[in-house]
Amino acid sequence: MCGISAILCPAPDASLVAAMNDIIVHRGPDGSGICVDGQVALGHRRLAIVELSEAGAQPMLDGSAALVFNGEIYNHDELRDELRRLGFTFRGHSDTEVILGAYQAWGIDCLQRFNGMFAFILHDRRRRRIVAARDRYGIKPLYLWRSPAGLLAFASEIKQFSVLPGWSPAVDPAAAARFIASGILDDGDMSFFSGVRQVPGGSLLDIDETDLPLARMPQPRPWYVLPQASFDGGFDEAVAEFNRLFTDSVRLQNRADVAVGSCLSGGLDSSSIVTTVSELRSGSSKVQHTFTAASEDARLDESSLARLVAVRAGAEAAFCTPSGDELARILPHMAWHQDEPFGSSSIFAQWEVFRLAAASGVKVILDGQGADEMLFGYHRYQELAFRQLAADRRWSELLRQFAAVRRRGSLPLRSLVFGLLRPLLPAADAAYSRRHSGRFLLRPDGLAALPASPSPASPAELSRRQLLNDNLPMLLHWEDRNSMAHGIEARVPFLDHRLVEFALSLPDDFKLAAGVSKRVLRESMRGRLPEEVRDRRDKLGFATAELKWLRQGSASFRPYVEAALETAPQFFDAAAARHLWKDTLAGSRGFTFLPWRLVSFGAWLRAFNPRF
Repeated sequence: MCGISAILCPAPDASLVAAMNDIIVHRGPDGSGICVDGQVALGHRRLAIVELSEAGAQPMLDGSAALVFNGEIYNHDELRDELRRLGFTFRGHSDTEVILGAYQAWGIDCLQRFNGMFAFILHDRRRRRIVAARDRYGIKPLYLWRSPAGLLAFASEIKQFSVLPGWSPAVDPAAAARFIASGILDDGDMSFFSGVRQVPGGSLLDIDETDLPLARMPQPRPWYVLPQASFDGGFDEAVAEFNRLFTDSVRLQNRADVAVGSCLSGGLDSSSIVTTVSELRSGSSKVQHTFTAASEDARLDESSLARLVAVRAGAEAAFCTPSGDELARILPHMAWHQDEPFGSSSIFAQWEVFRLAAASGVKVILDGQGADEMLFGYHRYQELAFRQLAADRRWSELLRQFAAVRRRGSLPLRSLVFGLLRPLLPAADAAYSRRHSGRFLLRPDGLAALPASPSPASPAELSRRQLLNDNLPMLLHWEDRNSMAHGIEARVPFLDHRLVEFALSLPDDFKLAAGVSKRVLRESMRGRLPEEVRDRRDKLGFATAELKWLRQGSASFRPYVEAALETAPQFFDAAAARHLWKDTLAGSRGFTFLPWRLVSFGAWLRAFNPRF
């Protein structure tokens, strides 16, 4: 795990790449490297995880190519053995060296063989091409920007472009409007900065060196497309195969030459990872370390469940309790690290977890991102399932499912009824939008910039959208920045592509039925997790006591919020923002993330000072 930089132009300046490296020292505190290779200058900051010697240093060069790489290829041992049988030799055991060998052996098709998370830039001297690629689901970031003079730059974080000639940050109005209205960012190739684009997950650029300097921004093309497949076995077969793939993913992602720990919220996903690690390490002297954020609000505190899982797994558990005063102190620093606004204060809880892990000396953390999106984990999936039954006029099945959900208590009755009827009642739908959408906070120019976003018609459609387009990409963005700010590599075992593809091939009712979400995962963990965790009916994650901080608490958080709400009246309606704030404090409006979006947006504006 590292940070990468690149400049493409006829006469690249190594000092500019050095400056790009220096601004992300947090991503790679273990080393730095630069090489100028013809019209390509490559930079790298190293966080040493695999092959800790200089044999793993970057940029890495062989006879025909130069490479900078951020991420991990988890199956590098197997690929190295295959390449050795083809006659390749290696001076170390880094996965970076395996990428170079795989590219020589199989060309760009090597991407299909990688099981991992990655963003890399490779200068192929023989073909005079520059290849930049990103992993299937965009776990690792890769941005590009073209200067007015035609210089093309790549970076792991947007702030790296700020040291380049011609940089003049400006707000992308469509990205900002969408974030305020819906909390979504990182959709497709969009970023909050006008002119800055990201290589989408599963995409690559293949640039002809003779075309430099480029007259326009190059267009990525996909190298990976999520397959459409259907599993034709029974539920028990699906559980067994899901468990096999998940266990193998956790096994591969425990490969490291440094300590590997786990985030542990007390929920199903992170608890399943911790339990599986414990089983894989059975008989080993290695101690598993877990890290948990408790909450000052007892209704949101999951630390007792996390402790229960840690004890059963034999893990050494560490806990922190995020506070509103600390959030007010750290928010400007977080805003700079995140590069873009973030949608809730739970990101601060995650920040504190990574800070705790760093203080404990753990450099790799496993986390549960991706399970909700591929296994129908959010309440909205149940609402869509009901709507689909109603649209198909399957009334008896709808009533049976409705009764089962009510008995289970996994979704409040009001949410069930409203979610089902909202599309049929325009007035109710408008009221819901006014309450939960931030559209009313936008001025007319903001509304005009808001991109269209049709609602998904089914749970399966929502799942693919959340995985590829909106929800998961932004969660991965926040996790990457939070972990790397503390010099930690975050790994996500649920996003092994074999597991994702298998989960999406399953029938909907293997994932959600009678109010039970993530059915295959829950069943695979039967007898392995405490039942209080395996059969949880609520969903929190690293929730904070944000509402308590706003209404009762923190000496510094509340005034910080009030100042932040006045930050960007030129984009959103300041009067509407003040009304929102007043209603939230008075309790006349239930808790939503709308005030936080404005706070985070304001903190981002102060961190980067972009023009509108």
